[in-house]
Amino acid sequence: MAHNTELVLGLIDKHTDQGCRYPMLHGALLEIPALCKSDSIETSAFNDENECTQYLQRNSKKRIVLIAVDQSYEGFFQEIIRNYPDVFVRPPSECARISLYMLCCANSGKRKSRVEDDQLHTKIFETEAALLVQLMIDIGDHFSCLGQNQFNKRTCKSVTEAVKYFSQANTFFVRSTDYQRSMAADGRKAIIDKQITKASQLLEKVRNDSINRSIAYADTPIANDTPVIGCTPDDVCDYYTLLSQNNIPASRHEIFPPTYIHSTGSVRAEGTNDNSNDNIYIVGDSFPEEISEHLLTVLRSILITGQIVVQNRQHYLQLPDVPDTPTVVLSLTTDDDKSLLEKLCLRSRPPAIYVLGSQPSTQNEKEIFFRKYFAICYMSTNPEELAVRIAIDMALQNRILGDRHARNKDKRNAGRNYNQCIGILNELNSFAESRAAGRSG
Repeated sequence: MAHNTELVLGLIDKHTDQGCRYPMLHGALLEIPALCKSDSIETSAFNDENECTQYLQRNSKKRIVLIAVDQSYEGFFQEIIRNYPDVFVRPPSECARISLYMLCCANSGKRKSRVEDDQLHTKIFETEAALLVQLMIDIGDHFSCLGQNQFNKRTCKSVTEAVKYFSQANTFFVRSTDYQRSMAADGRKAIIDKQITKASQLLEKVRNDSINRSIAYADTPIANDTPVIGCTPDDVCDYYTLLSQNNIPASRHEIFPPTYIHSTGSVRAEGTNDNSNDNIYIVGDSFPEEISEHLLTVLRSILITGQIVVQNRQHYLQLPDVPDTPTVVLSLTTDDDKSLLEKLCLRSRPPAIYVLGSQPSTQNEKEIFFRKYFAICYMSTNPEELAVRIAIDMALQNRILGDRHARNKDKRNAGRNYNQCIGILNELNSFAESRAAGRSG
């Protein structure tokens, strides 16, 4: 991103002449150039793959984000990846000149799995909101890279330009939270706020020094190439190094779904596969509507929305067949709920199960109940308590997996799991602070 100042957002939709299928996405693409307050972002729409291919060939100096609105473009994206091996490297580069987004339907699991296997470089989303959160963060990263590159030149003109780019980046980080709050956006905004403060202080020092010189030696204007004094070696670095130093998750180049690792009733044994299904399945019809909404609100304030899947009663039978070991949250309101719980516990690798409801009243009943449903990790009548327990377990599992990767000298995956653990704990802390402030108020 950092080497291409012009940014193009391209929407690929062969049905553009049949009305607006995705109003939220179309509205955002119209809004983005206005948010930028400059002509550095261009938006384009392609209803033909050949037209898009020609555009890529003609604009090799621009940073391009392609957004496909359905999975029918899977083959086209694979062709792009093959045609640009210098762009789509392994592991994926945060500064890649071309980014690929795909909006997928939630009910197309088989096709989506193939996309995950074949297209490491495609960011896949189930909803317009999830896509727009990531898009706003990526645009913010684009301007942050440009700002940091200017800041590193350490002249009066370049640092002034850096402040402009940093301010634009913050606009998009803040805008992303209108769709869904995320630790990635909050952490980035905090870093860029510090960079703006630091740059403004350096410029203020240059101005004060110039005023002092003009008093002593007559009028001395500030030249554009006047060096700024006061930068330390740590100030001059790559933007993504800043993110890493501050334990901020990188842009989501991992494939769908997001990569938080769930807890199971017992920690996975050494040597087992760490690449599990990381979704949290909420059996929505299992709860009264008000309680269900409360539970979802709390979970979404702590975790990534994209990994929370609401499963309705008509899809109960699919849950026991979900591959690997997801996290399942349900109550025991109906016989269907109890039947589902039994089937999940009979799996060779049961999921981590969290139950919203009352525990049996007597000790003997508890022993019989939990012996039968041994995969239950936690059970409570309080939705907030249950949500916090899920988040704590996920943070713990990430810490354990991080230690395991570190012992195997796998720095990349160790860093990923440690960052995820820290991110969850930070969100838990913010949640606790908001609750404490609410009670004291």
